[in-house]
Amino acid sequence: MQKSNRQRFREAMAYARRVLSNPEMRAYYARKKRKMQTTWNVAVADYLLNPSIDLIDIREYNGKPGEQIYITTHDKYRVESVVVSILDSQGIEIESGPAVRDFGFNFTYTTFALNPCLKGCKVVVTAFDVPGNEVSDFTMIEQV
Repeated sequence: MQKSNRQRFREAMAYARRVLSNPEMRAYYARKKRKMQTTWNVAVADYLLNPSIDLIDIREYNGKPGEQIYITTHDKYRVESVVVSILDSQGIEIESGPAVRDFGFNFTYTTFALNPCLKGCKVVVTAFDVPGNEVSDFTMIEQV
């Protein structure tokens, strides 16, 4: 465990070096820092903290194209992107694609494929933050 933590911290330090050598990324993290923080510290902290998925709202999803799935995420700084995949009861992908940011940490995915058999399907959501950390969560569809 301690060995993997040290490795992750080394990776965070390498990420911070890349940030400081990239003017756009350096400016991004400089805007995020607070009093007594350095751009370096903010970049390291962002690398070490994973995003989270707080809500996968499938109430409006009935298996038809054009329906909405709502996702609420969280990260200390920014969730860069969210990808949604819908799998059938056998784990075969029905559709997958990026969700669109509504505002802040809220995203909406609009379905495009017909899914005639909802029961047992899984909606998998993966969120990515600026350093590329990712987290996945899912919800099962129990309705018939």
